[in-house]
Amino acid sequence: GGQDKTIRFWDLRTRGCVNVITPHTITPGTRGSPVAAVCIDPSGRLLVSGHEDSSCVLYDIRGSRIIQCFKPHSSDLRSLRFSPSAYYLLSGGYDNKLVLTDLQGDLTMPLPSIVVAEHADKVISGRWHPTEFSFLSTSADKTCSLWALPPI
Repeated sequence: GGQDKTIRFWDLRTRGCVNVITPHTITPGTRGSPVAAVCIDPSGRLLVSGHEDSSCVLYDIRGSRIIQCFKPHSSDLRSLRFSPSAYYLLSGGYDNKLVLTDLQGDLTMPLPSIVVAEHADKVISGRWHPTEFSFLSTSADKTCSLWALPPI
């Protein structure tokens, strides 16, 4: 993803671009927003993109269609990660927050999201623990934090 508001799929064998998508975000009067983060779920079926207008776009790779666009943050969205099970999406943004979005159920319906952690400055990245229901995050506040979530 990049400043041209597109996401490009590359074939590393041929070193060529094989697909380009332009996810239209939900900011009124615009034709999308620069892409700041992308992530593909463990199955390779879903792609999520985070944008500078705080939009998050969920995309069906195999069906070549946008499933939905939502706004879990109030400022630039800069980090996205599917949980190892792909049941949850962890997002981090310039609003200092880390948000957990539940992806279980009908993905075309509104997705429940909750703020699970907050830094004193912009979130730079968030990464899931490979086996535990916890994650690490880094921030412009010069901290790296380990967050343990309660069982759901």
